[in-house]
Amino acid sequence: YTGAIFAQKELSGPVAIASITKLMTAIVSNEVISYLRQIEVVATSTSSTSEALDPLLAHNAMIGEHFELGKLQYPLLMESNNWVAQSIAENYGKTIFTRRMNEKARALGMNNTNFADSLGLSADNTSTPYDLFLLARYLYQKDTFVLKISKVKEKTITSKEGNSFVFYNFNHFADDPRFVGGKVGQTTAAG
Repeated sequence: YTGAIFAQKELSGPVAIASITKLMTAIVSNEVISYLRQIEVVATSTSSTSEALDPLLAHNAMIGEHFELGKLQYPLLMESNNWVAQSIAENYGKTIFTRRMNEKARALGMNNTNFADSLGLSADNTSTPYDLFLLARYLYQKDTFVLKISKVKEKTITSKEGNSFVFYNFNHFADDPRFVGGKVGQTTAAG
């Protein structure tokens, strides 16, 4: 692995990044919040009605339950769970958490990246292909646990209250043995 770029197109143009944002949410949450800290999952107004009513999403019953931060990384990265992303940020303080995400981006050299929320729903969450390359390289070299979680096909986690929840990976690349890990996402702004 050399990090050499063999082909590029529009390397420095900022675009909306949707749920790719949650990769940084995972990194920062593990740096600023104890892995064992209990976090209550709360419903957020930013989640869509279709998401709230989707019977395939285990998080519908998670509202009001408490989970260790380490366990919440699975629905965050496998299911792209907006309620979990929001709950993590609110637990730390939403404004401060977003500031930490932007600080981490600068520390990684991602100078053309901006985070406005921890979910990726804001069109103001933007980055460039080059900055996302820097993020992917960091994950591959330093935070491989994030990539490992993003490849898990199915995971059951248990809340502090004793209830179990099963999550399934929505990333269609998770079945590919060549997949190193990562995140997919879609919003109107991101396409």
